[in-house]
Amino acid sequence: MTQRIAGFDGLRAIAVLMVLAEHKLPFASKLALGGYGVHLFFVLSGFLVIGILHRARGAIESGANTFRGEIVRFYENRAFRIWPIYYLTVALIAAYGFVGGRPQLRGDEIFSLLTMTSNIFQSYVWPNYPSHFGAFWSVAIEEQFYLWAAVAFLLTPQTHAWKICVFVIALAIGFGVVSFALGLPGRSIYTGSLTNFGLMALGGLSAMKWKGLGWLAAPALLLYMLCPIIEWWLAPSQGVGLLLLFGSGILVAVLLSEIVANQSSLLVRSLEFSPIKYIGRISYGLYIFHGFFGLALLGSYTPILRQSFSGLVDIAISIAVASLSWAWIEAPLLALRNRIRTKRVHAAVTSQPVPAE
Repeated sequence: MTQRIAGFDGLRAIAVLMVLAEHKLPFASKLALGGYGVHLFFVLSGFLVIGILHRARGAIESGANTFRGEIVRFYENRAFRIWPIYYLTVALIAAYGFVGGRPQLRGDEIFSLLTMTSNIFQSYVWPNYPSHFGAFWSVAIEEQFYLWAAVAFLLTPQTHAWKICVFVIALAIGFGVVSFALGLPGRSIYTGSLTNFGLMALGGLSAMKWKGLGWLAAPALLLYMLCPIIEWWLAPSQGVGLLLLFGSGILVAVLLSEIVANQSSLLVRSLEFSPIKYIGRISYGLYIFHGFFGLALLGSYTPILRQSFSGLVDIAISIAVASLSWAWIEAPLLALRNRIRTKRVHAAVTSQPVPAE
């Protein structure tokens, strides 16, 4: 099992709370906080996933494991962690619509959710974000990234793996510039697969090449948190938005490299504050559930509550549902995965022929 890096759950908490703030709190929706929260998720995911694949390639090169063994392990991790509550929530949304609730999913929406291609539909087909499952677009991008990244990084020698990251970053920037030049809608950049692959590649490059940058960590985090305010203040064109997209990604990559290099820093200790760390631990469920579970699902409520406190109550409901999901679904499934692996390893060891004396 991969050792947890102190401070990363705290960053996940910051990211998911930025998303929830934009979606649930009226004053925060003007600052595009959610977008920057997702950028943080993507860079962090790239740092961890590409780092895992890079080390797995090292195990292949040393003879400690095989390509088949590592790729099975990788996709097994993703399937146990990502799929269960994602598809459970898709089923709940579809069933709720089927019995007369809102929304009632169209055929193309169901197809996009089942195939994890909703970001492509949002980028190029649908005129608006479907608010009831709008957050799922980033999960789709993550899954699309896993499809090619695992093969690419496990087949590429460790010494050349960083070149894949550089190529993907260059491709992402090029795609963003061309999209801007052609006048494509901003959402084709924001929810597009390729531009966000670039953010994940930034995280991977940080994991492989960048070392701790000392005093730059705290300023990088501060600048990153200021990016939504800068965007709101400048009311930027799409071109400036593209600069902020990748600029914020670089700031996060710098931050991650320093957190790993200095696990005893004040910043890391702050991110390890127990309530923040717990929110980070349940952040995936919180991200998945927050768009569907809330007061609107539970029925009518007073105008005063709706106007003044509904967003905070919705966030509290989402945290409660995510906590239950972690305790009763996600953690038990991860434990089941580990038991299956242990049995598989034991079976492989016991099946080895005993050498003749």
